[in-house]
Amino acid sequence: MLSIRSEKFKKYALLLLIIFILFLPLASAVNYPQLKGFVTDNANMIDPVYKDKITQLAQNIEKESTVEIAVVTVDSLDGESKEMYAVNLFKQAGIGKKDKDNGLLILVAKQEREYRFEVGYGLEGTITDSMKVNIGDRIIVPNFRNGEYGKGIYEAMVVIEGLVKGNEEVISQYSMTNTNQNQSPNISTIQGLVLIVSLLIAIICNYLFKKINDIVPINTIKGELDTEEEYEKIIEKSNENKKHNKNNKIKRLVLLFGYSTAVIAAYLVAGLIFAFIVIFISIFFRLFIDSAGGSGGFEGGFGGGFSGESSGGGGGFGGGSSGGGGFGGKW
Repeated sequence: MLSIRSEKFKKYALLLLIIFILFLPLASAVNYPQLKGFVTDNANMIDPVYKDKITQLAQNIEKESTVEIAVVTVDSLDGESKEMYAVNLFKQAGIGKKDKDNGLLILVAKQEREYRFEVGYGLEGTITDSMKVNIGDRIIVPNFRNGEYGKGIYEAMVVIEGLVKGNEEVISQYSMTNTNQNQSPNISTIQGLVLIVSLLIAIICNYLFKKINDIVPINTIKGELDTEEEYEKIIEKSNENKKHNKNNKIKRLVLLFGYSTAVIAAYLVAGLIFAFIVIFISIFFRLFIDSAGGSGGFEGGFGGGFSGESSGGGGGFGGGSSGGGGFGGKW
């Protein structure tokens, strides 16, 4: 009987996994813009004068260094985090030369009031994290707060041009720690930690929730053969059971709150698709435990991961892939 139940759970878990894989692209389907050259201003944030200046500067940078820069403004991130949106758009457009991976994406989201620099591995040593932070704090944020989006992007690209060309003065100025600003910790590191913690909390809460068992209420009606002493014991036992079940309700509420918090944290940090992943893995893990008998503790494990290849170069770009990291913020 246990073997039949075990097989049933395994089939159920496998079916869930297949359904999840099939619907994963639909759950993560964000309408990323098709790039229209060096500047794709879908949110109409850049005035024509600066759009021409940015395009000319990007052309000059590509001609002199082969570095490809794409500037994209969008009305909304469609519920996705700026980090994931930038990475996926970078891959879709193939920004940067394929053999050098030297692309740079400057993403601006109007509704969320957020921006993001995403660079390929080939530019990681040229445009370091501290430089990206300083460019954002000193140029992007002040200009964006004044509504001068085109000016902010153009001035940031002038600095980037100096970094790419190896201008010592620019490198020295933007490599220094900005003592007037509080430096942000590495976003990717925080993201990863939050996702790992969220997943662990979700798995533990889901597992413990299943382990909570209520006690069937005792019939407290006095029978003809029950003595007073026996009846008092029945009442006492019934009260203990009620107290036990009441405590179980509190435990379930606490675990449900913890599970919900973990899923919400994953959504806020990394977007809707990662929230789905946390939910799915926690459910699949519990089914896996159940199929193994459910009483042997945390046995078994998971392996593998998610991987993908960048799409070929689109919109005139060379087919680079993101991976070098990035920096972003709000204004």
